Amino acid sequence: LEANGALETGLAASRQLADPALTRLNLTNLAMGQWRLGRIRDTITHLEDALELSRSMNDRRSEAECKARLGQAYNSLGELRRALRLSEEANRMARETGFTRLHGSSLSTLSQVQVRLGQFSEAVTTAREALVVFDALDEIQLSVDALSYLARGLEGMGHYDEALARVTEAVTRCEALRMPSALPLLLACRADVLLRTGRVEDALGCVVQALAEAVRSTDAIHRAFVHLAAARTYFAL
Repeated sequence: LEANGALETGLAASRQLADPALTRLNLTNLAMGQWRLGRIRDTITHLEDALELSRSMNDRRSEAECKARLGQAYNSLGELRRALRLSEEANRMARETGFTRLHGSSLSTLSQVQVRLGQFSEAVTTAREALVVFDALDEIQLSVDALSYLARGLEGMGHYDEALARVTEAVTRCEALRMPSALPLLLACRADVLLRTGRVEDALGCVVQALAEAVRSTDAIHRAFVHLAAARTYFAL
């Protein structure tokens, strides 16, 4: 909260200076601060203001970045069609401007949205494309999420063996990089795939660990996936 107060002060100062680039930066930083507090609607308001400034400056890279973050925010709210459109637009602009890292991260978000919409084949294709970008950039940390969405897409298509291999790879990378925030989602995904193959006891072990890890998570989507996986597993016992 204290950090957000400082960001709000900085935003007011940049507006008084009539400095659009600094104002856009402060708006984006404040949006991310609100995100961490779970204030998604406030996040969207600040990002939309930042988007308008980016357009007024004809800064296509920052416009793409704002759209990518808006896509993530609407995904968190469950407004999936809007999240899909914004993520697609961000990805197109990232490719056009040579913003390679954003190209990969927007593909990753897009694949998650596609999974949530039940577009499993599209999600698999998109996640594979994201992994190609991340491998080229040696972005192992970003690849973890893409691997989990790939596994979800494969699971939705009924390709359980490959889904299990991909999510196990993601868990291994996550543990090696010491990324506890990503672990609940990965364990929930692994539990679901194990459940699909009849390995209920193994799935239960993943669920117990995922629930313990999810207590520390601030990501509502991750927690929801964990509790859904837990419900399915306990029902199968």
